[in-house]
Amino acid sequence: MNQQTSGNHLLYLAHGGPEFKNEALSSILSYIHLKRQTHTAQATILVYTDEAEYFQQILGAVPNIKYIELPVAQLRAWYGAINFVHRVKIELILHAVTNYGGNVLYLDSDTYFVQDELPLFEAMNRGQHIMHVQESVLSQSKVPLHQAMYLFLRTHPAPEWGSLSSSTVMYNAGVVGISKKDIPLLHKTLQLVDILYQQCPSHVVEQFAFSFHLQQARPVTEAISSVLHYWHMKDARQALNTFFNKTKGLPLNDLLREFEKVPVVAAAQTKFAWEARPRWQRGLARLVGQKWKWPN
Repeated sequence: MNQQTSGNHLLYLAHGGPEFKNEALSSILSYIHLKRQTHTAQATILVYTDEAEYFQQILGAVPNIKYIELPVAQLRAWYGAINFVHRVKIELILHAVTNYGGNVLYLDSDTYFVQDELPLFEAMNRGQHIMHVQESVLSQSKVPLHQAMYLFLRTHPAPEWGSLSSSTVMYNAGVVGISKKDIPLLHKTLQLVDILYQQCPSHVVEQFAFSFHLQQARPVTEAISSVLHYWHMKDARQALNTFFNKTKGLPLNDLLREFEKVPVVAAAQTKFAWEARPRWQRGLARLVGQKWKWPN
């Protein structure tokens, strides 16, 4: 394995059903595979999970992976008094930066490394924050949930979002990079979620809170050139389940060779292209028996 980069961490939450753990395993394998190609320094991988053995049986002993036990009771406590599942992400990042310090790059489980992540950590060292990709300028968004959020914020002014403007950007929060020095900012993000969700219980509240506070504090660098986030492709879960069942017991080197054949990137590209087509075209295609399929 390559030399570890001191102070840089990748962060995953892998709790619950095997489909989420398999996605996290896939993301980690994509990282290990990439690093064997680039020969660049590796970050420490932090995996918060209720079943470390699940990962260890597949990956074996990988020196730069640390498993942190996350009991169900702790996970539920992180839902907070508002009982909001996406609040967990903020608590998770806060726990990681508080206990492990340095730079923390959080990744949703449905992610895949396509280029070296070191430029992201270098941006963080320059004082920038990381989010996956800009989805919209909130005031101009064509996404119904974003439109509804902006309308609510404008018609219900409050000190917590008083600096909202027509240029406020909504970023995808599948990747979030933040450093220990930003712990106060995480507390403000958590406070915003707790206040806003009670008034506007939308599942994009956490996404808005991260976007709002991170861009208010410092420039945001997008992670999309390094990390694919295939949130739109739940079909991957069955493919990954099949893959890990078929390769059970393989040594890591053999597992990586087989993993190269899993077409996550190609599938995501064709799925994005399919969904970019007008709705009427997709509907017409389905009528004649054509639909998007996982690549063979």
